[in-house]
Amino acid sequence: MNDNLKKELQELCHESTENINEFKNLSDLKVELLDYTIHPYRTIFEMALQTWGNPDKWEKTSPELRFEVVKKVLEKKALPLALEAPYFAFQISHCSRAAFDQIVRTRIGAVYAARGFKDNNLNYLSIIVPERLPADLKEEVKVNFENSKTLYKKIQDAGIPNWAARCVIPMYSSYNFIMVMHYATLQGFCANR
Repeated sequence: MNDNLKKELQELCHESTENINEFKNLSDLKVELLDYTIHPYRTIFEMALQTWGNPDKWEKTSPELRFEVVKKVLEKKALPLALEAPYFAFQISHCSRAAFDQIVRTRIGAVYAARGFKDNNLNYLSIIVPERLPADLKEEVKVNFENSKTLYKKIQDAGIPNWAARCVIPMYSSYNFIMVMHYATLQGFCANR
């Protein structure tokens, strides 16, 4: 990698050492669709009929029959393998770390990319404050978060590694990650969460 690209990458991945205290709630949660299967119905159709006859059936089939075949697969009245072909990739921002831990319990048919807490500098973190808390408790949560961030910085300043300093970071810290799931997994994920 040339020096200009290295510099660009360093700037892109820079971790601020400034202690930032931001308070967020669920209205700050952001889910962005990054990528998806462009022709999911064709993929489902072709996979469902792959074991019979010749390939390339899509072009030779009426829209009505295409619809019926795809419908049968979606209703789970045909081979379910075709439901694993369409995929969806999401960038999820400002989700609590606690919620992330629940989401990643879905493993088969799912891939995740997340920023680790181990060696990274976490001074930039914000916290999700649940709306259900009464105002006085919200204020107490905010004060405790500010205190934990102050203690985190104090631990770092004492020369303790970031991985050890994270012991004071709350589970409701705002977290960002990418999640990729194929259709069958996403369908089950939505039904169970």
